[in-house]
Amino acid sequence: MVLVAGPIFQLVFFMLVKNYISYSDYIIFRNYNYAILVFNMLPVYPLDGGRLLNLFLCKMIPYKYSLNISIYISFIISIILFIKYSSISFYLVLVFLVIKVIEEKNKISYYY
Repeated sequence: MVLVAGPIFQLVFFMLVKNYISYSDYIIFRNYNYAILVFNMLPVYPLDGGRLLNLFLCKMIPYKYSLNISIYISFIISIILFIKYSSISFYLVLVFLVIKVIEEKNKISYYY
């Protein structure tokens, strides 16, 4: 419930605020809000989307394997995003995410 609460709150906040701002501010606010929501739902493990992916995989396979698969999927998605986008700020965020995924990979034995 906690993982889903963040994206749901973001959508509710967007619905509440959109009525109280001008149209030009609304367009900017909408674009930023959707970008944050989509980014947060990427299946990269430190983000909510990666944790949800791990929860869904846990329902089908044991936790040990689901965590490993989630981390490998996180690496693959990070590489795809690194190849697809060419923004320096996006690269910095991806480097941060890859560092976090590597930290999770190193801590994997403690989770068992």
